[in-house]
Amino acid sequence: MTQEYYTKELLPKYITAVQCSRMHNTLEITTWQLQEDGDPSHGTKSKDNIAINLKNANWIPLLVHPGSSPDLNPIEGIWLVLKQRTKRRIMYPGDLPQWDGSKEHLKKLLCEV
Repeated sequence: MTQEYYTKELLPKYITAVQCSRMHNTLEITTWQLQEDGDPSHGTKSKDNIAINLKNANWIPLLVHPGSSPDLNPIEGIWLVLKQRTKRRIMYPGDLPQWDGSKEHLKKLLCEV
């Protein structure tokens, strides 16, 4: 994903959602923050780019948080096991039907694994 795509297609939707939430919660003091990962298209690598400038112009503060280690995210381990078992089924099908290369067959394999 490019920064240009992010700022033209995705970020305006987030900005609209935050602005609508701010308008509906006029009596509550709520601080809305946008949490993003370290993708370069989000503009987190520098202080002056189109993504950061658009967020600043619309008063969208970012939730600053440390990088997430895959070791601390339990779902990463599950994805790893799923990928390993699926690859094993594709490479060594045994008496099961061999993978025909289709998305449908891959979905079926993933569900079985």
